[in-house]
Amino acid sequence: AEAKGGAVVDADEEYASEVEDDAMMTFDEDEEDEYDDYEGNEEERLEARCKARFVKGSPLKFRRVLWQIRGRSYREALMLLEFLPWRACRATLCCLQSAAANAQNHFNMDK
Repeated sequence: AEAKGGAVVDADEEYASEVEDDAMMTFDEDEEDEYDDYEGNEEERLEARCKARFVKGSPLKFRRVLWQIRGRSYREALMLLEFLPWRACRATLCCLQSAAANAQNHFNMDK
């Protein structure tokens, strides 16, 4: 038994929890294919990007906004960003509009 953080922990229990953590972290390569819904060549896939740098705010707060709009259409994302009450939405909205403008100018895509 070892003392850990003021509590006595059996060495076998500690090892068992490490094994469970390792088992939870591993995944099969087949599972990765299930989540990829794009069927086709990578060269055909057009993607417009925009990088927002030096924005004020924590990454966690921006992730919270991005979790809400990820996977949605451009118009749905615009509506969400306009009406969500978080400050990080303004910078994300500007970045999304810039990415849409890049797509229009470089790839002749519609918004």
